Amino acid sequence: MEQVASLPFKYYELDSDKVIDAVLRAAGWRPYSFFKTTGVVRVPLTLTDGQPAGVSLCSVTLTKGPGGKRRLLIER
Repeated sequence: MEQVASLPFKYYELDSDKVIDAVLRAAGWRPYSFFKTTGVVRVPLTLTDGQPAGVSLCSVTLTKGPGGKRRLLIER
């Protein structure tokens, strides 16, 4: 959690819909993907010294949460 807290984000300014859209685009969603609910996103991994350590594949599932809002589940 400390690593995430050290990232240069202004968390109070993040728009969850924009974050979800960015992840979905990376997983292959397109504007015409109306009925698509699952996909795979490639996540580049780095070592603590900044050297590349390969790529991890994560499954992405889009569902509806309470109130009809989009919910994104990312699993390694």
